[in-house]
Amino acid sequence: MYTKKLKLNANFEKLTGNYLFATVSQKVKAYQTNHPHAPLYKLGIGDVSLPVAPVVAHALRQAATEMADIKTVQGYGDYEGLPSLRTAIAQRYGDFRLSPQEIFVTDGAKNSFNHLFELFDFDTVLMPDPVYPVYRDASLLKNKKIVYVHATPANHFLPLPSDIPPHATPHIIFLCSPNNPTGAVYTTAQLLLWVDYALSHKAVILFDGAYRDYIKDDSLPKSIYQIPDAKKCAIEICSFSKSDGFTGLRCGYVVIPQDLLIAQKSVNQLFVRYLATNTNGVSFVVQKAALAALSPEGQAYSDYCINLYMQNAHAMHTTLQSTQAIFVGGKNAPYLWLQSPAHLDGSSFFEQLLHNHGIITTPGAGFGTQGQSYIRLSAFGSATSTQQAVQMIAQYYT
Repeated sequence: MYTKKLKLNANFEKLTGNYLFATVSQKVKAYQTNHPHAPLYKLGIGDVSLPVAPVVAHALRQAATEMADIKTVQGYGDYEGLPSLRTAIAQRYGDFRLSPQEIFVTDGAKNSFNHLFELFDFDTVLMPDPVYPVYRDASLLKNKKIVYVHATPANHFLPLPSDIPPHATPHIIFLCSPNNPTGAVYTTAQLLLWVDYALSHKAVILFDGAYRDYIKDDSLPKSIYQIPDAKKCAIEICSFSKSDGFTGLRCGYVVIPQDLLIAQKSVNQLFVRYLATNTNGVSFVVQKAALAALSPEGQAYSDYCINLYMQNAHAMHTTLQSTQAIFVGGKNAPYLWLQSPAHLDGSSFFEQLLHNHGIITTPGAGFGTQGQSYIRLSAFGSATSTQQAVQMIAQYYT
């Protein structure tokens, strides 16, 4: 019998009934039950469809073998991650000159955001609308005030500090580029405005770079650390999920520069202490797989997969461009943000595409108020399925 003093976290009442993608999954399952033989065209959740690289699979088997041998079995590892993996990640940044000590291996980007929230005592968080739901839900569960900057056609779906509501004073700023859900990508000049704002207002940017490897335009920044002085105000979160097919393995990393200080204290060193208290690190087997993914052979395979996904994105972009459709994304990101036909809102369009054609998309309303008239299209399906689906979608705009 629970005592009267024990209560549940009341902040759960602030969340929507279900996580966005769980709701989509339920609707798809219901459709499949009623239409067991109908084809499905998967342009919905951003889950990879290609397997991990052969070198990654080999590393998984080899690491599992090591765990089964008394001579090579691994116990608790470093909380921050395998030194060899941290070094390999740091080397990816090249001229940005990050040290392995500034890299922390995590079990994926989603959990990383929740870990980072524990470092700071703050009231207000700023994020775009539409937004990846994890940012919003994590903030609500911590009872933080959320300030939204609207991503609209007027600002090319890339809100800037000038879009911040008057008198707002955010302490934490969420940025995602390439953006999920819109597929829009910040330029160097635009990110410089955000870095300048964070420095002048003593705020910290949490920069989500999960889709950085989809940027093929060399003029666009892949990392916040390409911006001068960003190491003094920004933490970067990345993932192996969308670039290396690790959605089922769970591995990512956080970059916390030594230059980032709050009240003259090193955030980097505080995170070391936090990890020691709250985790025993990421699985040895998964970390060995991540190390293999960063090998030349692993990166060649990842590039191959990303190119296939981006061919899907290009096919969708090209097909929709020949119609009256209004959309963004699909050039340096695996997502397209598509405005629904004039007579439909995004949720109705999602339902119509699913029930009339078996096309799975994601309703934009799940990403925020600015997504009410949009749907998100994902490029992670097969080439044939993607092309067939976008041809059917294009008919709504001709």
